[in-house]
Amino acid sequence: MTKPTFDPNVSAGTRRRTVLASGMASTMAAALGMSPSAQAARLPLGFTPNIVFVLTDDGPRNSYSETENAFPVVSNGYQGSWLSYPNASCNDPLCAPGRAATLSGLVSQHHGVVDNQSGHRLDLRNTWVTALQRAGYRCGGYGKLINGWGVDFGSTTKVPAGFDDFHMLVSEPSYFNYVLNDNGKPTNYGSRDTNDRDTDYLTDVNRFQIIDFIKDNERNRPGRPWAVYWAPNAPHTDGGTAPVPPARYENTDVPLIDPPNFDTGPQDQMPWLGKAQRDAPLDVDAIHYEHRRALRALMAVNEGLKDIIDELVRSNLLERTVIIVATDNSHIYGAYGLQDKGTSFEDSLNNLLRIRYPGAPDGDQRLQAVSNIDMAPFLCELAGASMRRRVDGQSFVPTLLNGKAAFREAAPICHAKDGPGTPAFDGLRFPDRKVVVGRQGGSAQGEQWSHNLLSDPWELQAKAPTQSDLAKLQAMLDSF
Repeated sequence: MTKPTFDPNVSAGTRRRTVLASGMASTMAAALGMSPSAQAARLPLGFTPNIVFVLTDDGPRNSYSETENAFPVVSNGYQGSWLSYPNASCNDPLCAPGRAATLSGLVSQHHGVVDNQSGHRLDLRNTWVTALQRAGYRCGGYGKLINGWGVDFGSTTKVPAGFDDFHMLVSEPSYFNYVLNDNGKPTNYGSRDTNDRDTDYLTDVNRFQIIDFIKDNERNRPGRPWAVYWAPNAPHTDGGTAPVPPARYENTDVPLIDPPNFDTGPQDQMPWLGKAQRDAPLDVDAIHYEHRRALRALMAVNEGLKDIIDELVRSNLLERTVIIVATDNSHIYGAYGLQDKGTSFEDSLNNLLRIRYPGAPDGDQRLQAVSNIDMAPFLCELAGASMRRRVDGQSFVPTLLNGKAAFREAAPICHAKDGPGTPAFDGLRFPDRKVVVGRQGGSAQGEQWSHNLLSDPWELQAKAPTQSDLAKLQAMLDSF
């Protein structure tokens, strides 16, 4: 099989975006058994829904588990009608590429954001936010837009296209001592005060801003649809140190249970993994400390979402609102002897997607191979909006009402930035399996592997891919 030759240093513009506009999505659809997003059926809600979209930052794979239970609003199905998408994946499981894919509906080869230093390549004029605004929505943005915004590029005083209410970071992400662009005004927020009050804790600040946005819409624009995009910094690390929970959760007991893949894995079948384990042995105590603090930081997001839902109940808006919870990428805490993201393992690839919509069969699962590149067309279909250019993703609205609805056979996955323990790769994520090929010039060059996700959900074994799956992967890559 010819290995992919994508160069992450080449700009998106020089990669001939015309390929996308002239039918790349249709080519990929044919290769993977997809149908073009424009052909997806509309969700028969009978009304244009309000939308609350929460995108956490580096959510752990066990965010919704019954033992740690850091996010009971989702894991316990608060107010009912929650669906889960256990096979949802991130196209490139890294912060900036994950956010770019979610906003644009494009794979990294087309939106151009291939690492956390290239967020400036994302075209913020063509996102699901701008599409919804054109369709009549009032849109609010809160938290972290994309890595580098307002620091290395963008503006501390201008609001990006599409947002009517904007309160997002224009400083290095932090839980305290940060700067928000508050509707065009740079605002400095401070640290935890001497009484351990969390007045300026970013998650809490955003929570109250969102509730004010909802109240203002209901009071001054009743009946006009709105969309909230809340991308909290939690539970990401804080400037290279452990995540910072609010004081009220600082000492909350978190009974971690190490999963079967903790500090082990298919290193005998995957040479790059064995090398990563040898080069950086796992510090178990440090991993557990950081993991607990991440889950405690996530508890504040859970509290915020509960308050938002309670406000929707008070305003009689809950049954006119769709709520989506996902992550930009999952974060590995000791699985396979690693502590990072950007791998092809589920512990960094899973999108942690959960959706509540009025009348959903509470607790049901949808097993289709959904990806974060599908979020933009999905939101546009919900809202009756449209992007101004063709996207790589596909709306999965039909799967909400029908768990057996036809969908693509597999989602494209990749990682562009090679590094220690995070090899550059291309692959496909099927509902039942995964096939991955290391990129040329990377630390996994020449390696090919696959996982059976039904018999081996913790990916403890790696096997050689079938020729059929390799051919499907090559067809996808050729379409790019």
